[in-house]
Amino acid sequence: MARKITEWIMRNEEEYIVDGYVPNETRMVKMSLAFDIMAQTAHVTGLMPEKGPVELVSLKANLIW
Repeated sequence: MARKITEWIMRNEEEYIVDGYVPNETRMVKMSLAFDIMAQTAHVTGLMPEKGPVELVSLKANLIW
C-alpha cells in the first residue's frame, strides 16, 4: 500500500517537472490517510499548490490493496 500511495503522489507531482525534477513549491504539502480494512482500501487526500504556494487544491484517491 505504501508503494501505491507513493506512486499516486509521484503521478500528481510529475505534472510540474522542470529540468528533470519537481520544484519544492509544487510538491504535495499535506496528506491524510484513512484505511478501511474490511474493504481493503485506503482513502488518500493530499494538498497540492495550484498557483504558487498560496492556493492549494485538494486531490483525493481511493486505492485498493
